Amino acid sequence: MCNKCLPCCCNLSLIGPQGPQGPQGPAGPPGPPATASALSGLQTQLVGSGGTTVAVGANVIFNSIVSNPSPNITYNAATGVFTITQPGTYYIDWWVNADGAGPETTVIFSIVASNGQTISASSLSPVTSLQLNGHALITVAAPATFSLVNNTPFAVAYGVSAIQADLAIIQVTA
Repeated sequence: MCNKCLPCCCNLSLIGPQGPQGPQGPAGPPGPPATASALSGLQTQLVGSGGTTVAVGANVIFNSIVSNPSPNITYNAATGVFTITQPGTYYIDWWVNADGAGPETTVIFSIVASNGQTISASSLSPVTSLQLNGHALITVAAPATFSLVNNTPFAVAYGVSAIQADLAIIQVTA
């Protein structure tokens, strides 16, 4: 025992075991109702074009719409241009099955948006026969357009496979 404290404060052996847990308190108020959300986007493919080429600076022309659950994203199959009519942030994921680019040792494809954004993917030299993948996150004010463009200095041949290219765009935020 010290002379600065009362005997009950310094002698820890006087503290008893923990008591039983008390009753549960009342439930809190309910939270706001959940809002339903649905995936909104578009998916296109280029099918049956193996062995053909896409010219320098030309858009990839997709010929099949796989899924189109969004009224805010449209595709013009004559021009290869996608149009977004609702402002927001969009995720674009794409790939191209390339099979050579003349004497060029790399292939380059880019998402080119009407807001000036260009997001490119390129192969490592000397590889020009591959499935080149890319993705972009773009924020747009509506209306906005974009396309997938061959930015290789030579025409790029599409690979001989069931599907030569695929592009999906998903609305991330409104």
